[in-house]
Amino acid sequence: MTLNSDWTPGSGRTPLPVGTYEIATPDGAHPPGQTNFYKVGGVPVKNFNIWFPILPKSSERFIHIGHLSHGCITITDYDKYPQIHDYLIKHRGKGKNGDTIVALLQVIK
Repeated sequence: MTLNSDWTPGSGRTPLPVGTYEIATPDGAHPPGQTNFYKVGGVPVKNFNIWFPILPKSSERFIHIGHLSHGCITITDYDKYPQIHDYLIKHRGKGKNGDTIVALLQVIK
């Protein structure tokens, strides 16, 4: 996985700062054109367009499949994305602000 593969000074695209974040339930399917070209054995990866928001949502960061990250957490092992998706989707709970979350993410140096 990668935290930020496209960091350019002044672009506003920065890695997540050190800290603990909540991972929310998916906010709906994202446009297929953003990730439908990720394939395993010529077949699109299961749930390729389902992304998990990293809270707070105002930062517009997600956990998603891919090879390029603009500050998101990007899963680069396409074979494992369906397993990661299924694990997260089955582990729901309440976050510190009452939001439904699926996991905590800790970014350390």
